[in-house]
Amino acid sequence: MEFNQLKYFLAAAEEEHITNAAKRLNIAQPALTRAIHKLEEELGIKLFERTGRNIRLTPEGIFLKQRISPALADLSDLAADVQSFATNQQNVLHLCIRSASNIVIDAVAEFTEQHPKVSFRVSQDDRLPTNDFVIETIGASPITSSFVTSSSSLTLATPRKNPSSTKEEHFIEVARFTERICLALPVQDNRTSPLPLETLKNDRFICLANTSSFRTLCDERCQEHGFKPHVIFESDNPSVVRKMIGLGLGVGFWPEHSWGTLNKKDAKLVAVDEPTFTREIVLAKTSRTSNKAILDEFEACLVKKFTRAWGD
Repeated sequence: MEFNQLKYFLAAAEEEHITNAAKRLNIAQPALTRAIHKLEEELGIKLFERTGRNIRLTPEGIFLKQRISPALADLSDLAADVQSFATNQQNVLHLCIRSASNIVIDAVAEFTEQHPKVSFRVSQDDRLPTNDFVIETIGASPITSSFVTSSSSLTLATPRKNPSSTKEEHFIEVARFTERICLALPVQDNRTSPLPLETLKNDRFICLANTSSFRTLCDERCQEHGFKPHVIFESDNPSVVRKMIGLGLGVGFWPEHSWGTLNKKDAKLVAVDEPTFTREIVLAKTSRTSNKAILDEFEACLVKKFTRAWGD
C-alpha cells in the first residue's frame, strides 16, 4: 500500500462520491478510480459498493477507514510539526561558558527578557558541536590548541574537529577583553600597589578550585617567581572567596573586571608589580548561519555587557 492510495481511499470514503472526492484531491476522476481499484486488488477485498450515483463503504472498508484515519491525520500535521521544530531549534542558543560566567548570565537574563521566545542551553564543554558561542580565557586552557589567532585580534578563526563528524566547526572571534590580575586584600591590610609577587610567598591564599583556568593561570605565575601559593581554602564560587578575604581569613588573586567589584568596606584591590600578569577573555561565535539573526543580536548584547563591566 502506498500513501497516496490510502489518502485517496479516505477522501472517497468521507465524500461517498468519486467525482466529489476527485475534486477535493484535485486529481482526475479516472486516476482516483484506478488507485482505489489497485488498493482493492492488493488487499483482495472490496472496499466500496455502489448505491446509485454514490458509493458506500463495505464492512471491510469501514474497518480500514477506522484504522487509517488517525494515522493519516498525524501525517497531515507532520510538515507543520517539522517546520515548528525547526523554528524552535533556531530559537535555541547554545553557550559554552568557561570564563566570566556572571557577566554572561547577566547578558542571558537581559536577552531573554527582551526575546522571550529564545531559550538557552549552557555547558562548559568547548568541544560540543552544538555550541553557538564560546566564552573562554585564552592561555590557560585546552582551548588554546583550538584557537588560531590571525594578525587581527578580532578576526579569529577556530577550526575544531567534532569527534562524531569529519567536518570542522569554525568559530569567529567577535571581541577580546584583557584584564589585569590583582590581589584582593582585607581592608585592614596596609600593603599598597604595586605589590611584588615574590612578597606573597608567606601569605595564606583563598583560591578557586583546581579545575578553574584562572587558578591554573595564577599558580603558574607564582611558580615562575619560585613559590607555590599556600592555599588554606578552595572554593568554586568567587563570591565565597570574596567574603572570606573580607573576613581577614586570607588573600586571593582577583581579576580586575570580570568578577565584579569588591565591597570596599571589607576588602580592597591592589595591583601586582607584574605588567604581564593578565588574562584575555575571548568571545567567539559559530560561523554557522542557521540562526544568524539571533546570534548577531545576542552578540551585541554580550559585547555590551562586557564593555560595561570593563568600564570602556
